[in-house]
Amino acid sequence: MRITSMTRQNLRLPPAFSNVESLVDHAVRFLAPYEWLFSAHAYDVLTQDVFRNHWPEEWRPIAEPTSFNLDNLVALVQGGPIPKHWPDSLQQFISTARSLTLPRNVDSSDFGLETPFPQDTEDEESEALRLAEMNRKKFHEVRRFADIVLAQARASGITKIVDVGAGQGYLTHRLAAHYPCVALDHSETQAAGSKARNDRLGRRRPAADDARPNIAYKVLEVNESALLDVINDIAAEGDGSDKLMLVGLHACGDLSASVMLKSFVSSGYVQSLAVVPCCYNLLTEANGDESAGFPLSSLVRRLVREQNLRFGHTGRNLGCQTYAGFERAEVVPVLSGLVKRCVLDSILTDAGVESSEGGAPAARRKFRLGRLDPQAYSGTILDYLTAATKRMKLEDRLGAEALSTMLGAGKYRNCERELLSVFAVRNILSQVIETLLLADRYLFLQAEGSVSSCALLNLFDATKSPRNMVLMGTKR
Repeated sequence: MRITSMTRQNLRLPPAFSNVESLVDHAVRFLAPYEWLFSAHAYDVLTQDVFRNHWPEEWRPIAEPTSFNLDNLVALVQGGPIPKHWPDSLQQFISTARSLTLPRNVDSSDFGLETPFPQDTEDEESEALRLAEMNRKKFHEVRRFADIVLAQARASGITKIVDVGAGQGYLTHRLAAHYPCVALDHSETQAAGSKARNDRLGRRRPAADDARPNIAYKVLEVNESALLDVINDIAAEGDGSDKLMLVGLHACGDLSASVMLKSFVSSGYVQSLAVVPCCYNLLTEANGDESAGFPLSSLVRRLVREQNLRFGHTGRNLGCQTYAGFERAEVVPVLSGLVKRCVLDSILTDAGVESSEGGAPAARRKFRLGRLDPQAYSGTILDYLTAATKRMKLEDRLGAEALSTMLGAGKYRNCERELLSVFAVRNILSQVIETLLLADRYLFLQAEGSVSSCALLNLFDATKSPRNMVLMGTKR
């Protein structure tokens, strides 16, 4: 695979927009009135009775027995058609949300590829997985990301690569066959696992192969200050001519935001950046606070302040929960599982059961459950509740008969249809939230005078790896 230039495309926008500034402006204004929908924890939707307290009156018919259709909801979550018999205002809500979503299809020409990305054939995957000790998803991600990183490193004259949040070293080991690497992680266990994996891979190399990956391991709590210290230490070890590249494959929370991006911008030793973000729930967020992971750009910071938009942990977490393009067999258990757990938490709350976090503020209390038998998840709501209360040793207080009585009365009588409707429509916001979080980072790099080029592009097949976008940057 040969790359003719770092990228040919910087950012593919939704069809209705010609610039990213207009996109984020519309996204913020669209999301702000729906805080009631994205900010409630999924398990609290029934406890807070979102359907009766917040759900628009004109949207309620979709949950009525004569109109309810699970297949319509599943298709909606998958990115399918909007039912034409649904209320006009709900159809408009969904259409607007979709118009504010970044395209997620991969186009290899965006990266300047002369040929498309190689397909992950089953035979090739099986052998590669055995040798490289990766599952199919990780193999897909590491192969594509490593190819892009190496191409960008060559184009930028990089001499050393710093892998931030290196974990078990899947990416590090592949890159280290071409460049000296520094693997950073906060966990001694992960670093030890990476070293052990590297030793195992080394024993499989041909005896005549004298090449040995050049990897330095550093275990530390990676924040912006610590990362800059590492960068300066690397520079001090050399003659001052090193050009570093920061990379991160699914770097969590602030690592892929304020930590890596600000270090890239501020350090004179870092020439290039490539990072695939994930775990938006772990971002720090503070309106007007420039040290937070969101917002980073001055434009988005101003917009969220003006619209009083704050995602909170739950809203940011929703940004990670996109199921567009997934199979029905994958979507239905997700929706069904949310409903069952939501009903359980509401019943426990109504019954006066104290959570295992009784000292925590009410908004953050959650009941600890653990895994149940598979039959509990595939069966009815009553099957699930009965198994859960037994697991929690509450069967004397909340046995099958008492649970059945509760399910037949009050807010529980129609809750399955209502909750499925809420969760399916709520999921529509996930890609809008992710679009705003990612576009904010792109705008941050775009505004920096030292950055000569930046790009936000789809790299992975989103059905294999939903957090599929890579943010890339190069200095002047």
